[in-house]
Amino acid sequence: MKMMISTPAHRDVFIHVISEFKLEGKKKFVAEFKVHRQKRSLKQNRLYHAYLNMIESDTGNDHDAMHEFFKRKLLSWTCHDIYDEEIPIVQSTTKLNTKEFTDFLDKVKAFMMEQGVYLPAPGEAGFDEFWEQYGNNQ
Repeated sequence: MKMMISTPAHRDVFIHVISEFKLEGKKKFVAEFKVHRQKRSLKQNRLYHAYLNMIESDTGNDHDAMHEFFKRKLLSWTCHDIYDEEIPIVQSTTKLNTKEFTDFLDKVKAFMMEQGVYLPAPGEAGFDEFWEQYGNNQ
C-alpha cells in the first residue's frame, strides 16, 4: 500500500487504514514515511544527454561510456553478494529525484570544467547555441 498524504484529511484516512491493518501470522511489514519528491524531469534528462553529446563531440569519448563513467564516479553504489561473489551495483540515474539529479548535473558540470569543457546551463551565456547544436540530437 502506498498513499500520498498532503492534507489533514489524507492523514486521518492513513491513520484509519493503518489502525485497521491485520497483523497476524509470521509476516513482517515495512512502513516508510518520507517527503515526496518528483523523479528527475524529462527536461533534466534531455539536458544531461545534450551534455553527453557535447562531451562526445569535444573529447571523442563515447556518449554511453561517459554516462557509465559519471554514474560510477558521482553516484553511490552498493555491493551485493551473489553466488559468493561481491558485485558492485551503481545507482541508476532513473531513480534520482529532481533535487538529486540537479546535484548530479552540477557535479558533471564541475568535473568537465576541470577538464576544460564548459557545459552551459539554461539561462547562461551560450546556452541557446549549445542547445541548438547538441540538444536536438535526441
